[in-house]
Amino acid sequence: MMQASSFAQYASSFARATDRRIRKGRYVRGRLFLSAVRRCVKPGGLVLDYGCGPGRLSRILAQNGYSVQGVDPSAAMIKEASAQSLTDLPVQFRIASAVSGPGRGEFDGIVCSSVIEYVPNPTELLTWFCETLRPGGSLVISFANLSSIVAASHLFGRSAFADAQVQLWTWPSFRKLIESACFRVVRKPRYFESPFDISKVCRFLSNTRWTGSLGLVVAQKL
Repeated sequence: MMQASSFAQYASSFARATDRRIRKGRYVRGRLFLSAVRRCVKPGGLVLDYGCGPGRLSRILAQNGYSVQGVDPSAAMIKEASAQSLTDLPVQFRIASAVSGPGRGEFDGIVCSSVIEYVPNPTELLTWFCETLRPGGSLVISFANLSSIVAASHLFGRSAFADAQVQLWTWPSFRKLIESACFRVVRKPRYFESPFDISKVCRFLSNTRWTGSLGLVVAQKL
């Protein structure tokens, strides 16, 4: 699936950058994913954070009443995740190098943040997600938005991970992919990850398919 070596060298700097955003109240990704999970997974539910990276999103979910299992193929990322202050939080981290591990129907929800665009076979991953969720379980997932002018132009810089991306989608094409894996889309994309995310005046410009580099989607297992 993902190549751990592509991300290991950035583990520490990525973790520190995310921590700075959290301290400044600018971690838009965390706020959006938590809000989406709250809408579709009951408090206390078991959530898989697939491709958890340095585990900041996992920690936020655990702090808000969810039991979380964070997995990532990068040992460096899991080291950063496990180094957090996690006392009494219901969260565990482990290395997972492929679509394997938890049994069928184990999770109430799955979050997948900035992962699927790096996966050579996204259909295989989504099918495994569906098998791993309990009946009626929910998937909260982001996808790389092909329609984003901001992302395509690189006017505001380029992510260190961007060169590793192998998949980008328009919303219609990603919806078709999701539905082919036996999911029902219950919430249209909420676009984010643009230079307008942190501006109170211009924040409305972030939530368009032309500006947001990523789209956040909620889907339910059929």
